[in-house]
Amino acid sequence: MAAALGEYPEALENTLRIADLCDLDLDFSKRFAPKFTPPAHKTVDEYLRELVYAGAQERYGPVTEELRERIDYELGVIKEKGFSGYFLIVWDFVKYAREHDIPAVARGSGCSTVVG
Repeated sequence: MAAALGEYPEALENTLRIADLCDLDLDFSKRFAPKFTPPAHKTVDEYLRELVYAGAQERYGPVTEELRERIDYELGVIKEKGFSGYFLIVWDFVKYAREHDIPAVARGSGCSTVVG
């Protein structure tokens, strides 16, 4: 690899010049995630709950007591961790992609959950 890099001294010099121009100071004590704005008069937790129950009914049919308990447990964990907005942002991206015929797979932190 080193020999291959030696063949492009100008590229290496330019990379170093660009790196020297960068001055980035990250504050890891704060979260810098975007904020999701739910419809009027709803919190992110309420809106996520609404969407999850609508999606569960669409996927599973009538929501049974067992399913309701699992959904409520999962939503409780998501709310407790402060991730309701994150789930809504991901939902919004995937929804947009699907509406515009952009392939999108929405499995990640919600994998193996009823909510995700």
